[in-house]
Amino acid sequence: MATSAYDLLEETRNSIEEIIPKMLFIKKEGKGRAELHELISEVSVLFLKLRQANRIIFQEEDRVKSETENAKIPVDYTTLQLHNLMYEKNHYLKAIKGCKDFKSKYPDIELVSEEEFF
Repeated sequence: MATSAYDLLEETRNSIEEIIPKMLFIKKEGKGRAELHELISEVSVLFLKLRQANRIIFQEEDRVKSETENAKIPVDYTTLQLHNLMYEKNHYLKAIKGCKDFKSKYPDIELVSEEEFF
């Protein structure tokens, strides 16, 4: 018995690959219609197994995608916070640079010291 959907897929594919040449041989010989119908029924069941394995694989893929999306939410939130902080930092740096580069209309006026100001 297959342990996973991929093993089931492989096992079923191998079985189909074994049966199809037998069917072609019987068809070319023109004999054994009962055996041919039996092989057709067998292949039909195997195709249903293929569809089942395919469905299981797609469901697993959807589950993994959902888990990935859920894991990305905190990362996206943290990244957004980082970008906001970087934007704010750059804004403050530009404001500081603007203040330092400020040219007064009266350059000859001296600034008052901090002690005297307070």
